[in-house]
Amino acid sequence: MTTLRDIARESGYSKTSVWLALKESPKIPEDTRIRIRQIADALGYVPNAAYKHMLKQVRAGKEISYRSTVALIHCFDIPDPEERNPFHRELVNGAHSQAKALGYEVETFWAKQPKMRGKRLSQIIESRGIKGVVVMPMETHQTIDLDWEKFAAVTIGHTLTKPRLNLVETNNQQAMALCLKKLHEKGYRKIGVVMRPDHEDYRRYSLSVPYLWLQSQLPKDERSEVFMIDPSDPSSFIDWYESNKFEAIVTTHTYVVDWLKQCGYRVPEDVGIVFPTPVYEYTDFARVNQTPYKIGMAIIDMLDAQLGRAEFGCPVNPKVAYTDVDWVEGPSLTEIEPKGDAPIMHSLFLHRDG
Repeated sequence: MTTLRDIARESGYSKTSVWLALKESPKIPEDTRIRIRQIADALGYVPNAAYKHMLKQVRAGKEISYRSTVALIHCFDIPDPEERNPFHRELVNGAHSQAKALGYEVETFWAKQPKMRGKRLSQIIESRGIKGVVVMPMETHQTIDLDWEKFAAVTIGHTLTKPRLNLVETNNQQAMALCLKKLHEKGYRKIGVVMRPDHEDYRRYSLSVPYLWLQSQLPKDERSEVFMIDPSDPSSFIDWYESNKFEAIVTTHTYVVDWLKQCGYRVPEDVGIVFPTPVYEYTDFARVNQTPYKIGMAIIDMLDAQLGRAEFGCPVNPKVAYTDVDWVEGPSLTEIEPKGDAPIMHSLFLHRDG
């Protein structure tokens, strides 16, 4: 089956230009539209009938009827992770909502079901007539051995290590920059960051970038590195905290709060706390909402676009789409008197606050 990618390769134009030309967009010069149509005809290109039907319905303001089913694949150790994991539940809800709006039904598949292998899972999905696949985020780095050439596939986050697919990811740099901005506004200047190594690895080290930039603007004797926490060694964290006398801590792990309280430190009287990533304890604390519902919607939009362009298999140059985060106030921070000046990350602080 001829795809837009084939026409683009043959004509020398981008896929976007080919798509616009075939829909008779005035943004493409007429002679170019004619040339692209001729190449498409020569290659035997047949437009996606379901996609054309959907566009007609949208333009007519009608409710979109059923088009096809998409698969949500998850690799948790339990069959229904959304029942225990609020973040995953919101991802799924967002995906279902947007799928329904676009005329899709959603079917969930558990890749870790006993005796399930990639080949068998591919056969099951294909037998249902499913062409679109969403790989949900996982608890650890994993691979899935599907027959990828048969599917238009996308994923959420970076936990799928092979193959590399187009993906949607939270804007983690914005999340950290927003935490630092809010702390700065409340008067905090001596700020520490604590993370688990695997948390940063899953996010391609994007959380630490704004903080390290901020530290680079300070005198060398005032700089602090990101503290990589060892959940089995609370004493090393307490030693680090007490030797630096931080006014506030940005952390991805709730262990930090427990250890501070066990040592007699009060939040926020002695130290402010903010979470830049999802947590399931201390949910009333100041934090970043990574808007998983919107991520679920965005991943369906990305898949829908690939299905419309008949893009199957693994992309040569995978794309990443970022979703913005929101700020949530909480009693773990308070207003304090600033101690001296500190650099403000003007460029990073231009992100919307949510």
